[in-house]
Amino acid sequence: MYKLLTKNRDIQDEIKKLFSKASEIKCAVAFWGKGAANIFPCKDNVSIQIVCNYTSGATNPEEIEKIKNQLTTKNSDVKMNNILHAKVYWTDQGVIIGSANASSNGLVLEDKEITGWEEVSVYTDDKKVIQETKGWFDNQIWPNSKPITKSDYNAAIKRWETNRKTRINNKNITFLDALKSGVYLDRNIYIIIDCLMLKSEQIEEGNKQVNIAKQNVPFLNNKSIEYWYGYDSIPRDATIFDFSLTNKKIEWEGLYYTLPEKYDSPKDQEGLSYQFCEQIQPSSIPMPISHFNSLKKSVILYYQNQLKSITDDKGLEISFDEFYKEIIKRKLY
Repeated sequence: MYKLLTKNRDIQDEIKKLFSKASEIKCAVAFWGKGAANIFPCKDNVSIQIVCNYTSGATNPEEIEKIKNQLTTKNSDVKMNNILHAKVYWTDQGVIIGSANASSNGLVLEDKEITGWEEVSVYTDDKKVIQETKGWFDNQIWPNSKPITKSDYNAAIKRWETNRKTRINNKNITFLDALKSGVYLDRNIYIIIDCLMLKSEQIEEGNKQVNIAKQNVPFLNNKSIEYWYGYDSIPRDATIFDFSLTNKKIEWEGLYYTLPEKYDSPKDQEGLSYQFCEQIQPSSIPMPISHFNSLKKSVILYYQNQLKSITDDKGLEISFDEFYKEIIKRKLY
């Protein structure tokens, strides 16, 4: 059986109902906010394994501590994986997969603050899907995630508190008001404009290295992996708004999340390597689609008139923390 869930309350109720019947629970859910601990059943002998995106600033560390204190079995634990974007709720009875985080939408919103945001999820009790999802979690997600340490907690609570002070509390807030509030600052967002075109043999080798990386790191399977070549200094664990400069025209290329340096390919004979990134959707970042489109437009408007500042051999890299000053100064909103 498959069931489409399109209302926030229905999704929450279905998760609670599913968990209440389970003897084993596995969650690969990126962001967790206030009230998330309440979705788990108040009974012993339930194995609960959770992976979250812990230090992003969009997960409430205090709520994770509440959940950890509720765990009663030896195999139960909460781990962190800071390239996780999934929203998967698994039990031995069924699976819910969709867009819904656990009482948080990734915009540092919690509880009643998320009312009105559109979510969608699918529930199924199909045995094949249950089995395949369990294999995905056990073989790709859990082994590639790490325990949460005290230093991780301290870093996460600092980031969470900073982001809460500048949260978007109204999804209809204008792009200008969001900029002035500082809500997008300190988010590890970068703008990159590429100038150099890779040669055919570099592209062929890059595709080969992607396949090798997926074989060596199961977590990368089923992800859309792209790459840069010879860009060791690229910001890591960062959201990249990527553009290209071709024939004196700035064009949009895509939205990416850069992977940690440990995933880079080995250096070649020239001492260069491939840097990998995951192509992501606008819905996976803490920014309404209207703001996302406004930022793209601002970049093109500004740099189309600043082509001399973009060097042919290096292109351009600028943090959003720096670029937003130009948006406001030049009224590019």
